[in-house]
Amino acid sequence: MKKILPVILVAFSSLLLFGCPYESQVPVGKPEIPVDKRFVGNWRSDDESYNQYIVSVKSPVEYAILQKNSVGGVSKFTGYLSDVKNAMFMNLYSDSTKSYYIYRINFDAGGEKFTLMPVAEDLPEHFGSSEALRSYVEKHMNLQSFYNAADKSDFYKAQ
Repeated sequence: MKKILPVILVAFSSLLLFGCPYESQVPVGKPEIPVDKRFVGNWRSDDESYNQYIVSVKSPVEYAILQKNSVGGVSKFTGYLSDVKNAMFMNLYSDSTKSYYIYRINFDAGGEKFTLMPVAEDLPEHFGSSEALRSYVEKHMNLQSFYNAADKSDFYKAQ
């Protein structure tokens, strides 16, 4: 029981981190947008004071994201941006679940803050291709019901 408790806490905190966003086997698009180095560094959120995020460059178009929680758990993600009709979406690939989580992301111009709003987990469809998912996002991205606004989080660069 002692060995399983930390695993449960890590899994639970990972769900809290991202609420329950839409989980997909395909991303919104391919990694094509160059990494913006202003977003490399340590990040925190008042909404998730139990987590710290370390963002580094994985490739010219991908971020390596390390989530460390207050009980010592670590989760690894690969993230990259997709532009959909001038709105940015983060494709966040989880090494543990082998799936993507999709977020609308708004960056502060100064690079000291960004906001993640998860796509609602209860989308009526699951998609077999990035093209089909992207088409669906294009049609529905301006609807409030497309997002889980209750799990929107602001992230600030840690000092």
